[in-house]
Amino acid sequence: MPHRGTWGGGRYVLTDREVHLFIFVWYNINSFSALVLPGVFGAEDNLLTMARIGYLIIPEGYDETYYKSLKPGDRFQFPRMTRKPMFYSWQRRKNLTRHSLLPIIAEEWGKLNASQKDAWNVAGTFTDLNGWRLFVSDMVNRIKGGISGVATPSIYHQSRVGAITLSGLGDYIKIVQYHPQTYWTRSKIIGSKSRYTQILVREDFSLPLQLKISYKSSLVSTGPGSYAKFYAIVYTLYQGKTIENKVEIPFEFVHDWSIEESQLNEVLGQAIGYTLFIECYNLQGSLYFDNIHVIHNEQNWARGWQCNTIETQFTRAFYQIPRFWAPILLPEGAGYFSTYPND
Repeated sequence: MPHRGTWGGGRYVLTDREVHLFIFVWYNINSFSALVLPGVFGAEDNLLTMARIGYLIIPEGYDETYYKSLKPGDRFQFPRMTRKPMFYSWQRRKNLTRHSLLPIIAEEWGKLNASQKDAWNVAGTFTDLNGWRLFVSDMVNRIKGGISGVATPSIYHQSRVGAITLSGLGDYIKIVQYHPQTYWTRSKIIGSKSRYTQILVREDFSLPLQLKISYKSSLVSTGPGSYAKFYAIVYTLYQGKTIENKVEIPFEFVHDWSIEESQLNEVLGQAIGYTLFIECYNLQGSLYFDNIHVIHNEQNWARGWQCNTIETQFTRAFYQIPRFWAPILLPEGAGYFSTYPND
């Protein structure tokens, strides 16, 4: 049955099929970049939204290969043509494996005896990895760094560690990791390329607060009052005032790898939050650290506690606070970063 009406001062006649097509496209207009209904309206009324188009010249003889590699995308989310997932043949997988580090690492793993593999498994418990995965991570860093041989697994540090270096005029450094009660981060929406959603992170804080860190130092004093330490400032409210309470782990100037810890059990007033610091004053040399634990409410709240990339600050996800550590005082000659310790 024909449907009659007016549009833009003109008259039109639509069949049932054309009406159904119009309704379908109209309700999905947000998913289309252009809407053109040939022969329904006048030529001047055909274009409701200008399409963004481009051209692709397919080399002669590759037409069939090109079209075979395409598939339609999800029409309910974002209608488009997309690339089919590539499944490699056995021969291509074999060639890729030859260029991978895994065969080399697997060969070295196979040379270890049972007790050596158990040592890697024990070390892996300190970084939430099994022995094989920790071995792979460690070997990749050794191979990329041009270091030969196999490392001895350690319970004090695994793979990459945090490092602070002080030289020249840089004999003072102070870095911070903020822990507000709430902050927002971004998380990518699965199935999209550039869409993110906001996530509220809430860190409900209560005592006791336990600090734990493993470290190694080779430092020399350059003046009076020298010190190096890892500490937390705990903020409490008491009689309308904010009180700062400190719990710290002092670092010896020359010290081999060990695990140190300290704990704050009670304060005056109500604890509302804390901030972490690592600080070196009037010192030169190097300080290495790993496996940072900041435990309260039966959970480790230290971000980047494995110290793989301590220098990472603001990212697309962490835009309100630095993701790991940020410098407060960083003079020329001082630096902090993650590295692989060859010991």
